[in-house]
Amino acid sequence: GFDLAHEDLAGRFLPGYDFCAKLERSAAGSSACNETDDDPSLGGSHGTHVAGLLGAQGNNSRGIVGAAYGSNVKLLPVKIFDNTGNFADINGFAKGIRWAVGLEVNGIPINKYPARIINLSLGGKFDNSDGSVNTAALEFMQDAVDDADFAGALIVAASGNDGDRFVRSPAAANHVIGVGWIDETLRLSSFSNTSEIKRYGPGVVDLVAPGEKLLSTIPGGDYGVQSGTSMSTPMVSGIAALLLSREPQLSNDELAQRLASATYFDETYMNEAKYGKGVLRADVAFGLPGPGSTVNVLIGNSAQSALTTTTLDAYGNSESFTLPNLSAGTYRFTALSNGAGGQLFNSQEVTVLEGEQKTLEAIIRR
Repeated sequence: GFDLAHEDLAGRFLPGYDFCAKLERSAAGSSACNETDDDPSLGGSHGTHVAGLLGAQGNNSRGIVGAAYGSNVKLLPVKIFDNTGNFADINGFAKGIRWAVGLEVNGIPINKYPARIINLSLGGKFDNSDGSVNTAALEFMQDAVDDADFAGALIVAASGNDGDRFVRSPAAANHVIGVGWIDETLRLSSFSNTSEIKRYGPGVVDLVAPGEKLLSTIPGGDYGVQSGTSMSTPMVSGIAALLLSREPQLSNDELAQRLASATYFDETYMNEAKYGKGVLRADVAFGLPGPGSTVNVLIGNSAQSALTTTTLDAYGNSESFTLPNLSAGTYRFTALSNGAGGQLFNSQEVTVLEGEQKTLEAIIRR
């Protein structure tokens, strides 16, 4: 469900759809979503929280900033769970994917705003009652994913939060970017599913992104903290949206490749089964300096200057730089990346008067 009137999401939403407006249970105990409507607002806080991480407004003195707010991103709210947020069926799941990209779904009005990116902060264990894998269900889901991919949408999905050695479907499907969850130390959460076993399809954890205690929008115009691969996934989708806003000609494969190559990978503790290609870095995706980049540091004026270099750490920061005993004048500290053509965001001045001496100390930070 989505709080369509949330102050930090106002103007972001396109007309969406609800594929499980009413849940019906049979006498045998089975459940099915038997009614649909055009109001995806009912449900828990999950959809609203994910929407905020993607597209909450920036520079409005409210709440948070979404990962893709600078791209004028629009959010297409598609609800496939019941109004409690606890049940969804595979038919609604597949219909929601197809409808999101503008494909025809029987009995449902055509979506006039086909999505370029589908964020799936959800997934399932597709098993039979005897514990075996439901291959028919996996093929059914793969067909929907293939249709969306052919229609031109990049699909990004959560790997799951069970601590399992396999990712959930549809993150495990072909043509899907599977996302894992890291904390602020860039370590994988013990709850984040990995790709050590391929149970539900050929897909793997492709990338990891922050998912630990992220603040975002929740229903009622409020804000709250949630954790999980559901939170990591919109961070990846948001960066993909930023790239598309700059380079709309990118194909799905080209966009996926750009994301996969814009990562930080530490071989001392990361492996591909758990971390995929590594931690997604927006700075690297846009050609800016990131972890491991060499940076020129210049401090000076017309009378005196000094030049040194440093290598940025895992967080894109630097060591501290000191230039002692500056003579009178105004000095500017500037950090420039080698080869990337992008200036880091730190640039400051210090003024030294006649008869005094100062030391300029600065650190490059994102």
